[in-house]
Amino acid sequence: MTSLSTDHTFQVVKTDGHAATAQADAADEVVNIAILVDAEGIVDAYRGRNSSPDAPITLNPAGDHLLMAARRRNTSSPWDAELTITVPRGGVVRWRESTMSFNTRYRAQLYRYEANDNRRILSDIIAFTLPVELPLPNQDDPLDPSVYAGHDYFWQATAVAPGTVTYHWDFMILDDENNKIGYYRWDPFVTVT
Repeated sequence: MTSLSTDHTFQVVKTDGHAATAQADAADEVVNIAILVDAEGIVDAYRGRNSSPDAPITLNPAGDHLLMAARRRNTSSPWDAELTITVPRGGVVRWRESTMSFNTRYRAQLYRYEANDNRRILSDIIAFTLPVELPLPNQDDPLDPSVYAGHDYFWQATAVAPGTVTYHWDFMILDDENNKIGYYRWDPFVTVT
């Protein structure tokens, strides 16, 4: 598990994460946010502009380059770059990202969360890494997929106080050889009820 605190430091702790995942899922208080990044479009649009992890380029307008999705019961607009979600106090918010090429040509990797939040509406963000078995097509028997053992992850926070917070996610784009291409940022919202 990797923890990203408000001072942007990381702490790595070994865990399988299944207990926290199962506990939150059982409580049915989880808001899953899928982030779909048009990495190719970002690379083309911002080619030649310098960025660094400490000075990422703000996507403007963000909607030209990424979308977030959540279940309709947690948002009035289920597909939006500036997704506003509603989560009950004590509920869990999880973020997962992927690129339009589903991480084959380019990959997106969230690396920093910042909130305009002096009241601490959300807890510190924690990254959970989980072992998973992923299905792969089986050419000989399409109804019996092969299984690939790998790892998956998500970022998670707990809603701790009522209110609305604008937050920023910083992410990097990497190519298929894990070379860092650039650093970017955008700012969605969370409302805790």
